Amino acid sequence: MPFHPRHALCILGIALMTSLSAPSHAGNTGSFALRDQPDHLAMLPLAPGEVVSLAAYDPDTLQLLSVQWHIEAGAVAHGPRDARWKAPEKPGVYPLVGTAKRGDKTYRRQLNAFVTVPAPVARDGHINGYRVGRYPALMAANPRHSVSRSSRTPADLPAGFIKLDSGSRNAQLSRYFTLGQFETKDGARAEKYMFLSPRLITKLERIVDALNAEGCDANGLRIMSGYRTPAYNAGIGNKTSLSRHTYGDAADILADDWNRDGAITQADAKILYRIADKIDQTTDLTGGLSLYKPNSAHSWFVHVDARGKASRW
Repeated sequence: MPFHPRHALCILGIALMTSLSAPSHAGNTGSFALRDQPDHLAMLPLAPGEVVSLAAYDPDTLQLLSVQWHIEAGAVAHGPRDARWKAPEKPGVYPLVGTAKRGDKTYRRQLNAFVTVPAPVARDGHINGYRVGRYPALMAANPRHSVSRSSRTPADLPAGFIKLDSGSRNAQLSRYFTLGQFETKDGARAEKYMFLSPRLITKLERIVDALNAEGCDANGLRIMSGYRTPAYNAGIGNKTSLSRHTYGDAADILADDWNRDGAITQADAKILYRIADKIDQTTDLTGGLSLYKPNSAHSWFVHVDARGKASRW
């Protein structure tokens, strides 16, 4: 049977949760590790035409593994120490499914490569008719200069926008999160564009792990607000042009009944706040943190981000 992107998406939808969470020593199957890619993370943002090295190894022995990658587009070259994949020019989500064998053991891992739209494309506030809004850094970066592949993205902006559509909305980012959970809530539209930081997803995964370690039985998090375009952010009355939501590294997380007292209260929100604060103090995922009271529109929630420095309000 010929390989087809729909087949790969089905594989990802069925098997990704298992491969990301299964220990490498479980029976004769396991998930291999990748250099520079956390084990829990399935998202791989890339620029059009970017070349990435996929160096795989056994997480127990640290020995290199020869992985065969099944990829629907772009060009892949398998070498003795790694595989190199050149991403296609067309923005979108591309499943990368890798398998390896050593002795009687089989290794498997899946990634979703998100080929992005270069940030300078949105210099006039739109991408393919979708209103993103104005980023001050783009406005200040020589607006008369035509956009090309060589255009440099301002240092304080992510390199590219991820395309959100029917093909990517349900794409897995990690064990617990999909792309659509973080989309701007600016109405139903078949095609949107968004920033999203792998650092944020890593931080949220660690929060889930910490909740489960405390017996809270968390199977993911309820994301009330993830990415916001500058246009949407201004439309809901947020006057700052520097909201971390517009940079794709912030999430507002609704509290759940983690202390199992039958209600969602401030005590539950404080559990989330405490865990996020500890992550800020003990890892390099430092960011902003704040606890919000309920109102007529939402219950208790906590804002977390991965901006790179501690901030509290």
